[in-house]
Amino acid sequence: MLGFISISPVKQADGNLIHSKIDTLFWTEGIKLSRSDFFGKEPRRSPYAGYSYTIILMDYEVESFDRRNIKPVFKIRSAFNRAKSWISESSKSNPDRVLMHEQLHFDISELTSRKLKARLEKKRFTENFRREIREIYDSEIAKGEEMQERYDEETRHGLSKERQKAWEIKIQALLEEES
Repeated sequence: MLGFISISPVKQADGNLIHSKIDTLFWTEGIKLSRSDFFGKEPRRSPYAGYSYTIILMDYEVESFDRRNIKPVFKIRSAFNRAKSWISESSKSNPDRVLMHEQLHFDISELTSRKLKARLEKKRFTENFRREIREIYDSEIAKGEEMQERYDEETRHGLSKERQKAWEIKIQALLEEES
């Protein structure tokens, strides 16, 4: 499972996004989640071994404004909320399997953010750009959520080693395609 939200984060004077180093991890090539990244408390009687709460942060500025050709500049990043993500006590006997499954949820979130950004950057926006951005955003987020659900269903939440491996290969290839 995962949650998607869109926010316009607070910016520093240099334009960098401000984030809490304690609660938020931004997706970074080559950096994998570890057990210590899951701060959240496991819900009572959860049937799952873990939960990754990922979000897509999106901000934009309009650089040029011509009624027929508006050029927004986008900053879109996938992030992992450590405080809302958890790994069950029972999964400590096989943490690598659970971590790999949860990592792929984060990777799918990154894939969704890349697809969103690519689609937004290709679009020629009009004076209705806010609505147009929202429509593209909603469409890509829905596709990402559907992929997350399909991933959990097909891998049986990571219990099927063969299907888990197939998804790892698939998502890696899609990330490379979208880079």
